[in-house]
Amino acid sequence: MPETSANLSEVCLSCGLCCTGAIFSHAKLSDADKQILGEAGAIPKDGTYTGDRLHLPCTFLSGTACTIYERGRPEICGEYLCKLVREVENGKTTLDEAKQITAQARQLLDDTNQALPPGTNITTGAQALVDGDLPKGSTQQAAMQGRLAYFALQALLDKRFRAKDQKLIKVSQDQ
Repeated sequence: MPETSANLSEVCLSCGLCCTGAIFSHAKLSDADKQILGEAGAIPKDGTYTGDRLHLPCTFLSGTACTIYERGRPEICGEYLCKLVREVENGKTTLDEAKQITAQARQLLDDTNQALPPGTNITTGAQALVDGDLPKGSTQQAAMQGRLAYFALQALLDKRFRAKDQKLIKVSQDQ
């Protein structure tokens, strides 16, 4: 039996990954979305958005919740449903399973974030992990663990959160 919309919101509120930059680096904005962001106090020059792109992680994200949800968030945010939420909605995944999966993904994100270069976030600093630009010395092991967490996170996101046409990690043509 499919889950109710209240349960779907419960999954989203336990997760928030779509706003962190882990799943996507940006969201495409409509003119109405830009107006909503402007009413919330964002201006293009502050880095929240540029042109038609809302940069992620979203500056309006606090923990796993949207701080402008009550007064109005961009339409793109309300329209997006990840693969996991759709699976709960269709009865393919239970609410409890979804919460376990989101907890695992959040832990991998936390582990990744700890290894990112100072002053960066997952969208701006992950390339250093991918390229193996790890610090020398005592922090190299922690950076390697962060790199492994990043790849594990991306694999989990590809499997459970992104639709097939939304893959971030590209498989080489040889495989």
